[in-house]
Amino acid sequence: MEMKYLIELSEQQLRLIADCVEDCHRFMSGQMDMSNTVARLDCFKDLKFELGKLKHYVTPDLPDSDYKWNGGLCPNEPQRKFIAQTYPIYREIRHFFALKNNDWANVYMSNTMTCKEGGEPIKIKEVEEVIPNPNPSPIMEKEEKPTEGKLIVKYGIMSNLWQVEAEDKLTAYAAILISQGANARFVVIFNEELEADNWAFSENLMKRIGEIFGGSETNFEDYLKSHREEILSALHTIKKLV
Repeated sequence: MEMKYLIELSEQQLRLIADCVEDCHRFMSGQMDMSNTVARLDCFKDLKFELGKLKHYVTPDLPDSDYKWNGGLCPNEPQRKFIAQTYPIYREIRHFFALKNNDWANVYMSNTMTCKEGGEPIKIKEVEEVIPNPNPSPIMEKEEKPTEGKLIVKYGIMSNLWQVEAEDKLTAYAAILISQGANARFVVIFNEELEADNWAFSENLMKRIGEIFGGSETNFEDYLKSHREEILSALHTIKKLV
């Protein structure tokens, strides 16, 4: 098992890391702007133009496109791994702050995608004081017991298994839909008693969701508005099992 480390950072430092890593990730995938970095310079417009001239060195086989978030189209193995491994670092930081700020319209509200070469997203937790143990064990995190009175919904997407805890099934579904974003149509509910509610691969996803939430698409929208706090609490319980 690879050694793991804990680092204590301020919010400003964490956001700065996200800015820098995102710029490196996008540059290596063929998005040459380095926008988070050069935006801090007076000459950022000119520099953005000059950086664009380097694209043929980075993506010689894709002059008008890029290598995507996981580097899947990149024929250069070290470059592809760099793209895949930097994505979950900056993306999970963005996701953490989107959740913290209840920014439901933020594209980063959905869970961070993973791939084999990219590995798992980093873990971020707020702390109020310095952690006393300077050499924490990598197995220090114990599995949490289900909260009394909460419903646990297990669901899968692609080859991953997740779970969420909520007051009821509709709150759990709402949290799942928000966290998965565009991938929500591929979610499969595994609880035997809830299988009839599955919406995976529905021809009209929003119509199917509306049926589950009471009959129409507006029922789902109304539920989001009236159960905002419950849904947010459920979002914070989502964890990946496999």
